[in-house]
Amino acid sequence: FLLKLMLGNWDVTLSGILGYASAGMVYEWTHYIVHTKVVPCSNFFRRMKNHHRKHHVLNSEYWLGFSLIQMDDLFGTNPTVAEAKKRETRGSRRNVEESMNKG
Repeated sequence: FLLKLMLGNWDVTLSGILGYASAGMVYEWTHYIVHTKVVPCSNFFRRMKNHHRKHHVLNSEYWLGFSLIQMDDLFGTNPTVAEAKKRETRGSRRNVEESMNKG
């Protein structure tokens, strides 16, 4: 009821709720695929899984947009693997391991 008051009518309200719920489901499904041993059937989800795996394996400061890979292009967080290895930022796997071994 509160959303209807804010948005003006039921059509817009229901469209907003369904859009938000659908986006949430896509986000959760892609996150599940990325963090499990599920082998995606479609090329789209295989690309997404590979893209986000680089975020965890190579450098946590890159490849952030796993449900919308294009967002990494927009924000400059989609370098090639070679570029990311050259940059060696504080979020890189090597630097994280080195800092853990110092303490």
